[in-house]
Amino acid sequence: MNLQPIPGEAALSIGGKALVVSDLHIGIELDFLRKGVHLPSQVDGLLERLRRLAKTERHRTLYLLGDVKHTVVGARRWERREIPRFFEGLKEWFGEIHVIRGNHDGHLRELLPEGIQFHEPSGLRLKEVGMFHGHTWPSAEVMGAKHLLIGHNHPGLRFEDSRGFGSVHRCWLRMPVLRSDRYPHVPNEAIFLPSFSEYTGMSPVNRTDATLLGPLFRAGQLPLAEAQAYLLDGVHLGRLRELPASASVSRPRSSGRRSWRRTRSP
Repeated sequence: MNLQPIPGEAALSIGGKALVVSDLHIGIELDFLRKGVHLPSQVDGLLERLRRLAKTERHRTLYLLGDVKHTVVGARRWERREIPRFFEGLKEWFGEIHVIRGNHDGHLRELLPEGIQFHEPSGLRLKEVGMFHGHTWPSAEVMGAKHLLIGHNHPGLRFEDSRGFGSVHRCWLRMPVLRSDRYPHVPNEAIFLPSFSEYTGMSPVNRTDATLLGPLFRAGQLPLAEAQAYLLDGVHLGRLRELPASASVSRPRSSGRRSWRRTRSP
């Protein structure tokens, strides 16, 4: 099954038919407001980006890999109003919508309109593709797929100039999955999705002390050093173990090419 990132977006296409995104964090604006930073509601912006993807990529099925909302426990009044509105807007463009519960999605199910398919954190499998949020163990069925899609980590790459000034850019990670006694079969590769929200914090994976979240990483099944790193614009930077530490990295310019297609999975 062909898996391709959408150039310039934190979205993955499955076979040209289904769209996958992760970590929308609707309601993160309220955390910024408490810190004195005013952000307008991001719901309309998220809807517009997903509407554009549905229209230009002609995908009618949408998979959300968890952390749709930002509040971990319960739901604020603002979220109770905006999340149903968000999903009603999605239903106008997607004929089928699946939500996998993430660690921030407490009480999310009760906010979903009729017709949205809700799945537990252990994930779901779509033929050769297994997907889950990443904060808990996936099911054996999900781990039996050829490809494993994971959110939760918000991977990013930090670039610094010679003076130490830098910025972090969202990225994709592809890495092998090592065997363990817990699962009879494991996928050939794991793909970590960048956060679809532009306002979440990111984990710089090219730091010397970089780690990933989740039990699969803690169990030693996801070798971060072997991960292939890609920027959203398609630039392939190679394996993380071959990259210099963030302090000496300069951000490469995009060639405009989709290097994912020509690079084998690790």
